[in-house]
This record gives sequence, C-alpha cells and structure tokens, in this order.
Amino acid sequence: MSHDRPPTPGATVVPLRDGPDGLEVLMIERAAALAYGGMWAFPVGRVDPGDADPSDSGDEVARARRAAVREAHEEVGLRFAPESLVAYSHWTGGST
Repeated sequence: MSHDRPPTPGATVVPLRDGPDGLEVLMIERAAALAYGGMWAFPVGRVDPGDADPSDSGDEVARARRAAVREAHEEVGLRFAPESLVAYSHWTGGST
C-alpha cells in the first residue's frame, strides 16, 4: 500500500454519561455538505498546532486530548478537562 501524503493527526471524543436507563453516548449527524455528510459520528477533528503545549515535550496523547476537548466544544458545546479523557485507541489509517 502506498500513500501520497503522510497521515494527518486527529482526535475523536466519545462522550459517555450514566443516564437514568444506563450509559448514554453522544453522536452527531454530519452536515450534508461536509465529508461523510449525513452520517452519524462522534465529535472529531484534526490536531492543530495550537493544541501543542511546550511543557508536554511532544506528548502526542496530550495533544490529542486537547484537540478532542476543543473539537467537542466547537461542534457541540461540551466542556471538560483534557485530563478527564481516557485514551482508548491509537491507530494510523489511510486510503488505498
């Protein structure tokens, strides 16, 4: 498999809460004009240069946490601390 460009760092947040009938998860419907329009997804986005913190010494997970928090706020208005997130998965994908 060959890739024309390097992978773009991104972050996804899967907001869960304990609801009256058990766990609840927040998903959003992507706008039709966007990539994957009309599909249901979790808040997601690119890890931007502004997500870096000079004190994290290049910690990729810390940058992804900050990006996930930022995206959740931008997309659905949720606010929470990056430290409250649990890293669940890390993968590199690409198109063929």
